[in-house]
Amino acid sequence: MKYEEITCPYAGTSTHPHIATLAMEPTTFAHFQRLAEAHADVELLGVDRSTADLWTVVAACASQTGRDLLESNW
Repeated sequence: MKYEEITCPYAGTSTHPHIATLAMEPTTFAHFQRLAEAHADVELLGVDRSTADLWTVVAACASQTGRDLLESNW
């Protein structure tokens, strides 16, 4: 597969162009969801719940710094 053939099912918006992909336990997701709802610089885009013990969460961030912080701390 070539790089240009890779697609992302989630796209950021003009205000939140930076996409963070996070892996977390379902119990941690509830906490993350509350934090994302409380902060305007993070938008929750989707959650892959296909495995019972580890979910993949996709969030859009207003800044590259915000994305980096999410990915390094979650």
